[in-house]
Amino acid sequence: PTSKQCAVPDLEHLGDDLCDGFPYNSPECDYDGGDCEKFNKLYPNCSVASPFDVGDGVCHGFPYNSPQCGYDGGDCEDFNELYPDCGVVYPYEIGDGYCNGLSHNTPECGYDGGDCKEFNELYTNCNITDPYRIGDGECDSSPYNTVECGYDGGDCEQFTKLYPNCTVEYPYLVGNGYCEEELYNISNCGFDGGDCLVDHNNTNITRRGLMAGIVETVLTYISRYPDEI
Repeated sequence: PTSKQCAVPDLEHLGDDLCDGFPYNSPECDYDGGDCEKFNKLYPNCSVASPFDVGDGVCHGFPYNSPQCGYDGGDCEDFNELYPDCGVVYPYEIGDGYCNGLSHNTPECGYDGGDCKEFNELYTNCNITDPYRIGDGECDSSPYNTVECGYDGGDCEQFTKLYPNCTVEYPYLVGNGYCEEELYNISNCGFDGGDCLVDHNNTNITRRGLMAGIVETVLTYISRYPDEI
């Protein structure tokens, strides 16, 4: 039986054959109703939120991947041997087939376990959080829409030609059929790519909006790319 001083969010977790962390794994709760006895013997100084993740076959980051926790119950031994100086939060993302940016895409982490090799060859100075967004068919804003990132892997080429001075957070919303207000509904963005040239009843196009938006956009395009006309 558990002590009356055992205050946990869910009593059903006690004695369910899974070792839960504090406050379940405490003397007051009979060490999670006995579920954590084996874990505590193996790792007496391992304080983690989810002890059941230790030794589950997946390498988790610090504090799981530490001497106190047996390097995640042995799950991180191969990872640590390959990348001893790679301190990412989610080691299991290294070499998972997807190029992850920033701390993953470093020499210490083998450039995300080799996942970023092709990306780095194409975009040597493109330092972004989510490389998978490059060339996904959707135009993302800076830092993706930059020379270093190939204008989002080509996704933003048409947008940049049409609206070179449009610096909105979500370029893919421009011209999507819905009128976005504020920064989108300005001349630099072609009045949201023409989406805001129609009134609320979606029937009448205003002459002023037509002249200020479409004409300006066309003239800008012609002046920048005369050979394509």
